[in-house]
Amino acid sequence: MRYQCCYGFERSNDGQPGCTEMIMENLETTVKNIGTTEFYELLESSGIKSELDNNVTVFVPSNDAVEDFRYLITNDPQVIHK
Repeated sequence: MRYQCCYGFERSNDGQPGCTEMIMENLETTVKNIGTTEFYELLESSGIKSELDNNVTVFVPSNDAVEDFRYLITNDPQVIHK
């Protein structure tokens, strides 16, 4: 039998049975803490940041990946700009 922790909790790493509460941070704090601020700036400028204020999972690209994306969409002639 396998037990799972409730939402907002995680299994403790100290070998003790049971679950401990996780510190849940908002998206802005989390991306700043892990150093992926370029993605957050894209969310703000696109106007969809408020959509992500709910409890969702977001896979955040690195700053380098966002910079590559920005370069591609501004310099690739096959990208359609409206």
